[in-house]
Amino acid sequence: MRKEDFEPKLCTACGKLMWTGLSTGRFPVDIDVEKLSTTQELTARLNGRMIFQATKSITSFVVKVRSIIEIELTKNPIVLASHTCQKMTLFQDIDDAPNYWPSKNSTLPVPDPSAKEGFPF
Repeated sequence: MRKEDFEPKLCTACGKLMWTGLSTGRFPVDIDVEKLSTTQELTARLNGRMIFQATKSITSFVVKVRSIIEIELTKNPIVLASHTCQKMTLFQDIDDAPNYWPSKNSTLPVPDPSAKEGFPF
């Protein structure tokens, strides 16, 4: 795995699942895994969070800071925001990392929907 690839990681402060890796600008970023709607993107921007657009790569995905050009030209983008710690929650499992581009040969983990049922212990 290259250092440019994004990996799922649990935040040590809040326990929330996030992606960690390098943006196309070559700076390290921690990104929340939830995709944002247009309203959520605007709210995140107003709250001072960095907004990224994810694009599939060969082994993982890359993120680029989202600008007005991407907003106007991209159809059905995967929009993610920089990580913000929230109140402490139960730790998630790294295997729950979402796969934005599912396929048979995907290198990213695919969550098992049946594993969500019942108690994890």
